[in-house]
Amino acid sequence: ASPPPHQNAVACELAERLRNAITLLPRIQAEVFSMRCFEEMTYEQVAEALGMSSNAVGLALHKARCRLQALLADKTTAGDSS
Repeated sequence: ASPPPHQNAVACELAERLRNAITLLPRIQAEVFSMRCFEEMTYEQVAEALGMSSNAVGLALHKARCRLQALLADKTTAGDSS
């Protein structure tokens, strides 16, 4: 069963806001977040791909999540002019 159209619209809007917010992160945080959350890579895989330690990956991921939470809480940052 497909979700109702309004749920699809909300999901699409949230995905767009997340994409916009990721572009505002420092490059390394954006890369770590994307690799870990979208590509579902382990900390070790991300660390190897980016040439950093697993601890540094964890720190960058934590900072990215905190920043994204703040950006998504602020609707104006995501391009919503209301």
